[in-house]
Amino acid sequence: MKFFRPFCVSMAALALVTHSQAAVFSANFESSDGYNNAADQNVAGQNGWVIDDASDQLSFFQFLGSTSNNAAAVGGYYAEPTTGSVALSHPINEPLDNTTVRMSFSIQASTAGYPGADSFSVNFDNDTVPTNFPLFSIAFEPFPSIANGLAIVWYDAANTRTASLNVLFYAGLYDLTVSFTASGADTLFSARVAEQISSQGINFSGVLPGASAASLDNLGVGFKRDATATVSGDNHILFDNINVGPTPPIPEPSAVMAILSAFGCALIRRRR
Repeated sequence: MKFFRPFCVSMAALALVTHSQAAVFSANFESSDGYNNAADQNVAGQNGWVIDDASDQLSFFQFLGSTSNNAAAVGGYYAEPTTGSVALSHPINEPLDNTTVRMSFSIQASTAGYPGADSFSVNFDNDTVPTNFPLFSIAFEPFPSIANGLAIVWYDAANTRTASLNVLFYAGLYDLTVSFTASGADTLFSARVAEQISSQGINFSGVLPGASAASLDNLGVGFKRDATATVSGDNHILFDNINVGPTPPIPEPSAVMAILSAFGCALIRRRR
């Protein structure tokens, strides 16, 4: 449906609404960013990325979305891990409060030769102690009652599992956005998982108790082996376009209206 609507704007208002601060960390995994992204290379060991399992090529490079866009990947596609879970991570060392993390990702299913159905996660860690659970993680776990479905759940520092009551699907291309805000002694998070093609998505949120002063020491992506399988599946998660930075400010409605009222109105056509 096509429609017209009044649109009053100035350059100052546009800057106020769309301004975002510089990222404190970003990763696109291209050779222009200093990565050797050949098919036989590990992501771990490059540009600050580390992994907690020494098996070769548990982290690797593949294309995501097109045959010219390089992405990182973690999983049993090439190798069998020595432990029940693996995490690839990068130091961030920023306060959790007022931080937003964005990335694109896709989870590829196992083949018949290695059919294990592993779980995958994005981990937000406030320390470097490997025996501690991450402060917060968003996990994607096989959902047997929905073919090719993965339940979207989250875990806190006590490893308490909370279901978002939503699923995504193998081979889908998704964007993940997570923002954190301190509230009293706690930290609130809000998350969105959206399909890249349609922009449709789901939102969920929660509370991290006692985490108001926590820092995001490490951002990680990992997987947990299917406990019912004799070997790890060759399923894996691909991820790209990581951006970590301050949460963009939301302008006060009164301030925006004051700016807009000082300028004339124009008509623009928008298509839905």
